[in-house]
Amino acid sequence: MMENIEENKDHSHSEIPKFIGSRIALVIDDMVTDVMHTDNRLAAILLSEPTVIDVSDYLVGNDIKVYPGMKYDKDKNKFIDHNGNEVKSNEQ
Repeated sequence: MMENIEENKDHSHSEIPKFIGSRIALVIDDMVTDVMHTDNRLAAILLSEPTVIDVSDYLVGNDIKVYPGMKYDKDKNKFIDHNGNEVKSNEQ
């Protein structure tokens, strides 16, 4: 009689893959509001104290007009594309 290999397999704790990445706490007004498990790249971005901006008004269908590599002018609250052109939101 053949044995079911899965039934006899040792499912010990050591078989669980170790989490690779970072765990970071989000703190607002001195209170932990969430804990994230994320890859190291995103953790590095979030821990560098970035400016976070809602870009929902820059959607065109399912595409967004704001993308990595663009400049942001915080004094004017404007995004500038690779050609130096101001990117208009849908409200402008």
